[in-house]
Amino acid sequence: MFTPAGTARQSLHPKDNPFNWPDFRFGRNGAPRWGSLATATVVRKWGNPRAPLKLTRTYAFPKGATAVHRWTDSGFDGSPIERERLVPMLARSLDRLLPTLKAINADVFAKRAFEFAFWMKLRAQQRMSGIYEPCFTQLVDLALDDYRGKRVLDIGCGPLGTLEWADMTVERVGLDPLANLYQKLGTDSHKMTYVTAHSESIPYPDGHFDIVSCFNALDHVDDLDQTIAEIKRVVAKGGIFLLGVDTNHAATIAEPITIDWDIGKKFHPEMSIEVERHYERSSTNYIDVMNSKAFFDHADPRPRPGIIILKLRKVL
Repeated sequence: MFTPAGTARQSLHPKDNPFNWPDFRFGRNGAPRWGSLATATVVRKWGNPRAPLKLTRTYAFPKGATAVHRWTDSGFDGSPIERERLVPMLARSLDRLLPTLKAINADVFAKRAFEFAFWMKLRAQQRMSGIYEPCFTQLVDLALDDYRGKRVLDIGCGPLGTLEWADMTVERVGLDPLANLYQKLGTDSHKMTYVTAHSESIPYPDGHFDIVSCFNALDHVDDLDQTIAEIKRVVAKGGIFLLGVDTNHAATIAEPITIDWDIGKKFHPEMSIEVERHYERSSTNYIDVMNSKAFFDHADPRPRPGIIILKLRKVL
């Protein structure tokens, strides 16, 4: 039925359909109705399962009405379409399986796999481009000059160059357990050092960094208390820790830690709070949240997640 090599182009009858496509439920904005697959056009470079795939489906409906669905896909590795569809689906499936994954000690592996898929999707969309520097300055009441000559560590940095803006520093390090995999996403060209390590065991001596940050990552860690102990250890006396994290959300495969509003107390007595702000979670972009000035209404009893921003200074 198929050409064994080269490019195949076939018009298939439903009974010959190797993909076994089900009937299509039509009418999202109206009364649902069922249609049967009448024809399907398949274009694939055979012999390579990851080669570009183009599908054209034609559905037949009562009284001669038809609907055509076209889908062009270049495989999970390189297709924004596939990532848009599969990453949220993967997250929902893994979240439902979280208790089982924990029971068999597979939750951390699943979390890493999902996080890498998430960064592949985000990098393709380039949603975060250009927003990092304000997170390190405007969001936490710091200026670029505050970074001059300093050693800076960003925990849970991801692969998008969170510290590329910081040319005035003497050292800028991004720490992430997936940093070695991020090389596939182009981190080798970034103007910062990536270190593959867990936040529970930071491979630097006591007091090495003047400024340590952790934005949208503290709820991703494997051990919250050990991570906090390591942060307090590597920040120099008089140095600063910057934190931005979602609060009061249900545990998920990627964010297994639920953070409370009093997270700042866990850094006492070694650190004191200089800036603390609570926001409604109107966006996942912290700068958009800051500009919205939608401060969290603690008088509203509805259970819901929020965002806490902290600047702490090491005093002991």
